[in-house]
Amino acid sequence: MPAPPPVKNPANFLEALLCVLDTAMRGNHPVTRWGLEQAMDAVFSLPELTPLLDDPVRYQNGFASRQLPACCAEFRPFWEHIICPAWNQHADIRRVCAATAADPSAV
Repeated sequence: MPAPPPVKNPANFLEALLCVLDTAMRGNHPVTRWGLEQAMDAVFSLPELTPLLDDPVRYQNGFASRQLPACCAEFRPFWEHIICPAWNQHADIRRVCAATAADPSAV
């Protein structure tokens, strides 16, 4: 499988991905908890998305104010109970790795 193209704007990329998930839910396409957790792990493993892990609250609040009000009711529990917790967990792991690394710039 070819490597994905680089992400030029991490916030726009993630916001678009979340909107696609909302659209899928509106169209009765199943989005499972397990699938969404795996997707978040894959997304946050991309080095280009590091800025979203360095200040997760800023980006979460941005999405919540701009897009979440227009999302379907089925999407909101995923946002609250899967997306934000996964995002915060990845941010916490990044902070711990940076704090304990011999060379923090290598994280």
